[in-house]
Amino acid sequence: MSIAAPTEPMRRLRVPGYFILVLALILPLVDTVMSVLPIKLDAFAWRFGAMGLFASAVGAPLLVLFLIYALALTLGDRKVVAACGVMAAVLALIMLVGVLSFSLDALQMKSRIQAAGQLRFYTASAQATLKLVLQGIASLVFAVSAFRALGDRKLAAPKGGRRPSASLVVGRSISNRAVERAEPGSVQLPVSESKEVTPSSGE
Repeated sequence: MSIAAPTEPMRRLRVPGYFILVLALILPLVDTVMSVLPIKLDAFAWRFGAMGLFASAVGAPLLVLFLIYALALTLGDRKVVAACGVMAAVLALIMLVGVLSFSLDALQMKSRIQAAGQLRFYTASAQATLKLVLQGIASLVFAVSAFRALGDRKLAAPKGGRRPSASLVVGRSISNRAVERAEPGSVQLPVSESKEVTPSSGE
């Protein structure tokens, strides 16, 4: 994967883009954490409710994290790409563990649910489990993509200047070939007016 050198307008997106996206990433997570306080890890009812809330709330921050990753790829910021990969891997691990924990807690919660609410309980549990599985897979794919991008030497633009554009390279190649084919005693005009002017016999 080849990443073009960022242009000046793209560089101007770095600070406001990262600032806005990081706020959009952190604030929903803070709201989610505040809504489950106080933390009671020893209570399976609390774990069941907290994991169900997390399954519903993590989708938006995951999308924002992907946008940060896309911006970092565009700008060639290797450190930000690495940070996004690590965060995606952590999210994938949390959701994998969360599926197992949520399933066990759901079995314990089943005995507390009245018969009239059994169907609703099963539906909500299945939805939360599906969200955790799908978002965990998405986070894992995200993390693999980020780590593979780090191995690409063309991720960041080379220091000391911008990469030459493809049209410039092609133009130089055509010009060099035209010069090589020029015959002795002829005058080679620019490529756009490719003509040869030979000395007249009267000179």
